[in-house]
Amino acid sequence: MNVIFLAFANSASNPLEHLTAEDNAIYETLSKRYASGDYFLHRESFATPESIIKSLDKYKDDLAIFHFSGHAGSDQLLVNDQSLFSKGIAKLLEHSAKKGVLKLVVLNGCSTCAQVKLLMQSGVPVVVSTSAPVNDKSAKEFAIRFWEKIAGDLQISEAYDNALAVANSFTAINLTSTGSRHLAMDDDDECAGDDKPLWRLDAVNEYAIKLNPLPYKPAIPDNLPKPNEELIDTLYNSFREAKNPQIDDLWRREENGDQVSDSAKQIAIVNSIPYPMGVHLQKLICPTADTDDEGYDVFGTRRLKQVAELFQITTEFLGIIMIAQIWELFVRFPQDFVLSAALKLKLNEYLKLDEKEREVYAYIPLIRQIREYLENFQPGSVDLKNFLDEQEIFKDLFLFDDHFMEACNYLVNLRVRTMKGEIDEARIITTSLEAEKQLCVFVKSLGFIHRYQLTSVQNIDILKFRHTSKVNTKYKHRIIRCMQAIGKDEWNYYYMTTFLDNWGVILLKCEVKVIDGRRKQFEVNVKDFLNLSPFVIDRNAFIDRADLAYIMFFKGENDKALSFKRVKNPLSLRDAIEIKKVQKEEDRFDAIRIQFNAFKEFIA
Repeated sequence: MNVIFLAFANSASNPLEHLTAEDNAIYETLSKRYASGDYFLHRESFATPESIIKSLDKYKDDLAIFHFSGHAGSDQLLVNDQSLFSKGIAKLLEHSAKKGVLKLVVLNGCSTCAQVKLLMQSGVPVVVSTSAPVNDKSAKEFAIRFWEKIAGDLQISEAYDNALAVANSFTAINLTSTGSRHLAMDDDDECAGDDKPLWRLDAVNEYAIKLNPLPYKPAIPDNLPKPNEELIDTLYNSFREAKNPQIDDLWRREENGDQVSDSAKQIAIVNSIPYPMGVHLQKLICPTADTDDEGYDVFGTRRLKQVAELFQITTEFLGIIMIAQIWELFVRFPQDFVLSAALKLKLNEYLKLDEKEREVYAYIPLIRQIREYLENFQPGSVDLKNFLDEQEIFKDLFLFDDHFMEACNYLVNLRVRTMKGEIDEARIITTSLEAEKQLCVFVKSLGFIHRYQLTSVQNIDILKFRHTSKVNTKYKHRIIRCMQAIGKDEWNYYYMTTFLDNWGVILLKCEVKVIDGRRKQFEVNVKDFLNLSPFVIDRNAFIDRADLAYIMFFKGENDKALSFKRVKNPLSLRDAIEIKKVQKEEDRFDAIRIQFNAFKEFIA
């Protein structure tokens, strides 16, 4: 897929007030067709020399457009207060240009026209540059209008003329470096002149600017694949490689020549993973006869919304796991475990999201930041280090390779577009094909998740007799396994030599041995567990004689209450609940209030 690379680089010593607004506006404009799969949009909001060099090399076979905004001069771009020289940039772009895939380079800093010659010698067909120092605000206005017109299918020359007229209203020549994108040490304004426009458009020939540079996705293939075909195969193979016992059994049967139906595979997949993920995957790959599920397994808007919903709820669930992980460390080692200021800031950002922001929040950066922090954390306590080394949940969480991150970026964008209702109906099939392709990249690394049971602990009894020693004490847990999207999970009794946290939704890794199947009694050897409260709760755990779970995720807080959304229908206001922060009448939600307040104090 062709790539558009957007690089924005601010300066700590001379910050540009309008750069972030430019960044957000251009990304918003270009992301509409990104969601349709026309191109891949790579955005670096805090570019470094290393990230630009890496990206230009990585995308050299597919780079269609390169846009830079920030401080610049006649022979360099200032990136993270470091110089990136034009000779090197031109060389990095040469492969893409000579291959014919690169259509346009935009250098939206001060006095960049002196760099055009090198770029064109490298084969770049069209360059938009500046002929003098430009005002930060006018640079923002030029870039926003230029890309709005390009996205509106105008030719490069038409978009340039339109953007130039707007930008000239905000600027003047011969600005000082203050308030402009000029490098103070750069006095070489060889392109400047009273009779020259502040922006320049250079091209190898007149035809190069008479086209629109945005890539289009190829036409729909003649042999259109069935929806879910690639997704089911990806999940089936991923779970088999992760030694999922249900999938393993089906695989062996196929190897022995037995017929295994598609529905058997689908049921095994969705019932092997925690309910928050499974219930949305089930809607996608094996919808029921319920009319509410219609349209999820055919190319269309409802399917795209469900793809985005599955991604969002899965990343939210994994984000909560990581948050619970660091809180568990603090609870067990309050004297040794401390958070960095940056991580506290990120966690407070998560906590303060309003309901609309939370539904499109990108959880992958949060997950990645927590993972990297824990990997680099240097504990002072031997016990804490051993605990970190032994945490299998932390170790199992996926790695972030380039393909995985590209898929996440695409799916985050798709979520935003579907929530805004901005899916182009005329391109629904190509968008659906691209969405399933990117979803496959994302779920391929999630095979490990089957090893963890999501359970709701509803009661714990201590089994200790006078004639038995303390070491022989057992704890009978009345739990509900939240692992079936198809069928109903009922309560079971788990007998353990240790107890789990009560009133909690627990992610449990264990070995289970049947004691009495008829009485639902099991001997359980716990290998690892993690309490996800108060961000994941089972509403029914607070209701007497409830045989089913009602899993809910934290939705937000206001001055008076904490709100939770039902995982099955996260956007439903009817299914949401509010828990008053101050208990005015008798209820059983005090454990949630106490834990939530403790977490806020932890990250304060």
